[in-house]
Amino acid sequence: MNIVKRLAVKNLKLNKKRTISTVIGIILSTALICGTTTLVTSVQKTLVQNAINQAGYYHVKLNRISSDEMKDIEQNRDIKDKMIIENLGYAELKDCKNLDKPYVKVLSSNEESFNELMLKIDERKISKK
Repeated sequence: MNIVKRLAVKNLKLNKKRTISTVIGIILSTALICGTTTLVTSVQKTLVQNAINQAGYYHVKLNRISSDEMKDIEQNRDIKDKMIIENLGYAELKDCKNLDKPYVKVLSSNEESFNELMLKIDERKISKK
């Protein structure tokens, strides 16, 4: 083993430029791999956070559930939390600028569901003429 070590040191000293360029190449490739991994991880976390901010933080969305199915969901011990939003219908907007769709969808929700789904209320004063 001692002979191999002496031979390696001798060749490193003889080819200094090649040795330095090899070391620099290894350092740069390691930095590139670390930087790329960090970038991909950062982009992934940003996309997940944007999806949570836009749609809310939930795992399953069920539409048109009957009262019997709702009772089963409430009694299921594996379900940690539930958020309930009820569609009440549509209301006509007076003096709406969008003539194709002068309606607003009216939803009903409890405060917990409202906060979890990150819904925003747009309050405007309507002046009576």
